[in-house]
Amino acid sequence: MQYLNDRAAGRQLYLLAFTVFLFAEALSTTMFPIPGKVLLLMRGLALLGVLVKIILYDRLSVRAFWLSALLLCLGLLIAAASGYKEPFFWIGMILGARDVPWKKILQIYLIISVSIVLLAFCASMLGVIENLQYTRENTMKMRNSFGIIYTTDFASHIFSALLVFFYLMKEKARIWHYAAACVLACLVYRFCYTRLDVGCIFLMIVLFLFLNLHGRRRTTEHKYRSGRKLGLVFCLPMPVLALMMWAASRLYRDDSSIMVKADTLASGRLALGNAGLNAYGISPFGQFIEMVGNGGSVTQIKEYFFIDCSYLYILLCYGAVFFLVVLAAYMLCCRKMAGDHYYIAAVIVISINCMIAHHLIELAYNPFVLALLADAAIDTRPGSSQMLWNGRYAGNSTREHTGEE
Repeated sequence: MQYLNDRAAGRQLYLLAFTVFLFAEALSTTMFPIPGKVLLLMRGLALLGVLVKIILYDRLSVRAFWLSALLLCLGLLIAAASGYKEPFFWIGMILGARDVPWKKILQIYLIISVSIVLLAFCASMLGVIENLQYTRENTMKMRNSFGIIYTTDFASHIFSALLVFFYLMKEKARIWHYAAACVLACLVYRFCYTRLDVGCIFLMIVLFLFLNLHGRRRTTEHKYRSGRKLGLVFCLPMPVLALMMWAASRLYRDDSSIMVKADTLASGRLALGNAGLNAYGISPFGQFIEMVGNGGSVTQIKEYFFIDCSYLYILLCYGAVFFLVVLAAYMLCCRKMAGDHYYIAAVIVISINCMIAHHLIELAYNPFVLALLADAAIDTRPGSSQMLWNGRYAGNSTREHTGEE
């Protein structure tokens, strides 16, 4: 049974499970006619692999064990109260990522995400699956989904893939990479007419380009120390924006010209959030709310009701307790990764994006929370070694660099 003490085997098991899980998650966002039971089976098998990894390979302290058990119980409680299984899967994938190389997780994400989107795009162009097309009200601009269930979801996939790509590249990104991203963003706007994700792509380009240029003037040691000093500040963007969206939705009135203009700027999210808060209220462990959106069909919906704001979606559907867990997870991520300014920039852009989009806990669109327990020390500590694709480390181990035991 010596292999049970092989932590590398545990990491490989998680990466395999994550691959299966992400494959199912990405497929579920396309127009491919995959039965829901098949996708649920894939997710279940992936989570089973993760739980096996945690039980057999992870070395947990007593406190970590009981905290993990408590979080998994929270996911089960939400599933029982609301019928939503997403929080349980999300918690499981985070807990299973303990000590797994952070870069490998993102590399797998990028390969699978880009492959599925390209496959859906080509299939829609060849007529294998439908390319859903919409027109925005008061305009004649055609909006294409290119094999994804909705045009904004296609744009979100592009935004997420670019964010992960530039995060992995960091200082290695060149001007032509940024120029290509600008061209791709313009194409997405031209054929999908999605303002949020295109705007976030350009914001990401500005932030990353600034860090790229500014970071070359400082040593790695200086970047790390300055980042740690601002760790508490870095934790604030997501909670502040979440509070802003909750307050704006709660205070929204259709007889206020200022609020109506703000709602128009937010594409109707404030009015829908206000309706959801008034109709359902906030429960501790979530509740089932029937969301009626435009995704997956071009049929006109009579009674449209879909809460796109991630913060309100989580608060209403998954409950106040899980909402606090999500915010705490990202705050801890920012504290842990405070020396990695690219990570902080990515979370800031994600926090802004999720004021309008509902993809905060969907790993098919946002894997950055997995850094919470993943082995990201090689990205944040000065002098740490570079991880290779085969999972080995060049030079000394991370523990030797960090002094961890």
